[in-house]
Amino acid sequence: MCGIAGAIDLAEGRAAARVSKLNEAQWHRGPDHSVVVRVGGFTLGNTRLAIQDPGPAGNQPFVSADGRYHCVFNGEIYNYRRLIERYQLPVRTSCDGEVIPQLWAKLGMASLAELRGMFAIALVDSLEERLYLARDPFGIKPLHWRVLPEGTLIFASEVRPLVSAATGVRIDCAAVAHYLRLGAMAPDQAPFQEIVALAPNTVATFDRDSRVSVQPILPDGPLLTARAPADLGAALADSIDLHLSADVPMALLLSAGVDSAAIAAVGRRLGRDLHCLTVATRGAADESADAAETARRYGHRFQSVPAALEDGDVTKFFGAMQRPTIDGLNTYLVSKAVHEAGFKVALSGL
Repeated sequence: MCGIAGAIDLAEGRAAARVSKLNEAQWHRGPDHSVVVRVGGFTLGNTRLAIQDPGPAGNQPFVSADGRYHCVFNGEIYNYRRLIERYQLPVRTSCDGEVIPQLWAKLGMASLAELRGMFAIALVDSLEERLYLARDPFGIKPLHWRVLPEGTLIFASEVRPLVSAATGVRIDCAAVAHYLRLGAMAPDQAPFQEIVALAPNTVATFDRDSRVSVQPILPDGPLLTARAPADLGAALADSIDLHLSADVPMALLLSAGVDSAAIAAVGRRLGRDLHCLTVATRGAADESADAAETARRYGHRFQSVPAALEDGDVTKFFGAMQRPTIDGLNTYLVSKAVHEAGFKVALSGL
């Protein structure tokens, strides 16, 4: 999880100050490196959580070999090695994000349909002076923008930094009603009327005057365009293999269920030694004993992590929440447990 931010603002100093503040507000998303860079009339920012090529070579922004395209991104491109080989991309690092501007230089906007992964991307074409904001087809990674009262535009991974950038935000009652009825806001909704949530499977194109046009990445959607695999087992193994490609230690959130147990089984078949974490609870809901047996069966390490509300947890949860969801507190506690166990990345059956 990284944070991306930026601005369309001809006043370079003001833009740099605003993007720096957005970075500071999103530092928790990427404590390993922070950058603000000016590209023509656009300013890009990034806070990095180093997963692939975790050294300085993997720091953002990424720039195409011809220097035309600059990008920052949040997420992971699982098939980046395959794209490098298929398109003979002139990469200089082993970081997955570098393929984005290099592939864009070859295919343009069509390159987004080639990316297999979860991503929020901000890419500047310095020749045509355009900014592209893109969100993965399933909407796993967030991205929002706001037009400020003087007409400039800012964008960020999170909602709160955009709210604090200027006064005058109003609650979006329709988004709140959607949450109260269904447990979450719609993927293209933000809690405030002045903030736009980029929809999943979408790329928005901005010029220097912040005029925008929006179009889908996959016109028929991610499910309709995907061909059914001839062998489900092979497809599952391929997916898990790609997801286990990080350059830092990874954990598996292991429960007593079929989904995470399948990952444990396929991981062993792939020759991967996994560190399995089970967030233990009290009473009948505790799955740690069955999870420990699954880990033992496939020869993986196992660790039971207690999950209990501590003083201040609920306050911290509400302080961290960007979009209300009925599953938010559970996700917060699990993520906290993974962090305290010393991991940056954890794979789950989801």
